[in-house]
Amino acid sequence: MAALGPLGPGSDPHAHDLCAQHAERLSVPAGWLVIRHEAMRS
Repeated sequence: MAALGPLGPGSDPHAHDLCAQHAERLSVPAGWLVIRHEAMRS
């Protein structure tokens, strides 16, 4: 599973924050599920 949501409020090297362009292009391995936070849907 991969979950996408708003950027974190602070810097965390383990958060793996993505910009909007990269979040839109995200692909995951076969069998994985992508869950997008409602605020990120266009």
